[in-house]
Amino acid sequence: MTAPDELVAVATRLAAAGLSPGSTGNLSVRVGDELICSPTGSRLADLAEAGLSVVSLAGEHRGGPRPTKETAMHRAMLLADDSLRAVVHLHSSFAAAFSCLPDLDPDDAIPALTPYLAMKGGPVKLIDYFTPGDAAIFAPIHASTIAGHHALLLAHHGSLVAGRTLSEAEEIAVELEEAAKMALITRGAGVRPLSAVALDELAAMRRRRLATAPPS
Repeated sequence: MTAPDELVAVATRLAAAGLSPGSTGNLSVRVGDELICSPTGSRLADLAEAGLSVVSLAGEHRGGPRPTKETAMHRAMLLADDSLRAVVHLHSSFAAAFSCLPDLDPDDAIPALTPYLAMKGGPVKLIDYFTPGDAAIFAPIHASTIAGHHALLLAHHGSLVAGRTLSEAEEIAVELEEAAKMALITRGAGVRPLSAVALDELAAMRRRRLATAPPS
């Protein structure tokens, strides 16, 4: 499967799962020194290989329709870590709602109630609010990714995750949404997060996973 084919397939699955309402959300995959990404104003459910955008890692528009106005977020993650090859940004309901709550831990925004997000994406970094399309968001996202955060929660906005493959980024995005959903529906119920020992074990599992070659 080519990179454009895979991008369309992942976009279709995310849309079918109800994670990209309307024309929200955008995806990208790195091929050489270019990003293939969804165009501005597009619906993930309607993407086609022939209608994708191509931009350079520096942000230059090289082909196809005008790219998503949030390209800076994708470039920030991919330029921060050469092992990353794909980015998924969603305005999914639970992640967006959770991002509006006060007093979130900026370095671990979504409590770990189950193992899966911690194991696949690691602790979720909270990024302060920026107007959609504001290129200034590049700096905090780039710095957070350099620090090892591959799963981010954008305040009053949604989620942004990166992976070594599109399917890996898709998995992390889905787990982040599920974790936000669980955290919201149990908020105030006195639930117990995973213990520090459990989180250490999951972090070790994630490190081992990242040390192995991603599935082709």
